[in-house]
Amino acid sequence: MIKTITLDGLTSVTVKESPFDMARFCWIYNHSEGDVFASCVNADCTENADDVLRVPAGEPRMLDTESFETLYLNGSGTVEIITSAFAVCPFKRASKGGDNTEYGENIFNFNAFRTKLSALSQPVANGNITWLDNGFTLTASSADCYTWFGEGTAPYFEVEKNTAYEISCDVSGDTGHIYIFFDYPPVGEPFIYYKNTNTKFTFTTLSSTQKITLRFGVQGMGNSCTYSNIKIRKIL
Repeated sequence: MIKTITLDGLTSVTVKESPFDMARFCWIYNHSEGDVFASCVNADCTENADDVLRVPAGEPRMLDTESFETLYLNGSGTVEIITSAFAVCPFKRASKGGDNTEYGENIFNFNAFRTKLSALSQPVANGNITWLDNGFTLTASSADCYTWFGEGTAPYFEVEKNTAYEISCDVSGDTGHIYIFFDYPPVGEPFIYYKNTNTKFTFTTLSSTQKITLRFGVQGMGNSCTYSNIKIRKIL
């Protein structure tokens, strides 16, 4: 579903018109000049109330609408809504005369990531890892090589709920994927992934997300890829 809504106060929007609709995530882009507030639970949708998400001007935000049919919006101006089966942001932020995006601190602690993985008997599946000063190189011994991420042994990073983050890194070598798992384990929790040919990627945590786990990979037997200067930063 794709809709453009003009707001003048409290508005409700049907985001699921069929029980067979598989679109779990509702993305909202605020084209107005002020904050807009959104909720799938709180019909009053007032600022600072429980279960109400603030969507800043000129920014996208996401709500997990898996169990809900109605989206409540409060504010003025125009918003664009896209529902999707994926937690990948479908919007590209508008340019404001240069990249003036403001970020929080980098929450990716490379030393903690290296220490946690190095302590495992198998830090990498289907290959090996060579640690560098601020990164690592993966070399595949089969079709899909990746850093270990399961059973609660992989390093995780605490995040805020319903919040947009940007992950960025320097990548050289062969193609692979970077996976972002929300509150993993257990198996079955939501995750998203993207090709490492994208050096920057934006994602939004769910209403239940408290931590994320990353999986870095390279594809193709004998191929290798180097990841360095990894950052995960909150978009302010």
